[in-house]
Amino acid sequence: MRLLLPAAVLLLALVLSAEAQEDTFMDRLGRLREHVTSSATTLLEKGKAVVEDISNSKYAVESRTWLQEQMERVANKFQELKN
Repeated sequence: MRLLLPAAVLLLALVLSAEAQEDTFMDRLGRLREHVTSSATTLLEKGKAVVEDISNSKYAVESRTWLQEQMERVANKFQELKN
C-alpha cells in the first residue's frame, strides 16, 4: 500500500509531462496536485466505506454483543463477591 501511492503519483507525473510539453512547470505541478488530491479523497472515501462495512458486518456485531455479555457477567461476579 505504501508503494502504490508513490508509484501512482510518479505515473501521473509522467503522463502529465508527456501530455503538456508547452505548459510551464508550475502548471504541471498544479494539475498534479489536483489529481493527487482527488485520488487521495477517493481513496479516503473508499477506506471509510470499507471500515463501515466491516464494523456493521454480522461478525463484528455478534462479537461486540458477545464481549458486552462477557463483561456484564464479569461485573456481576464481582458484585456477588463484593456482597
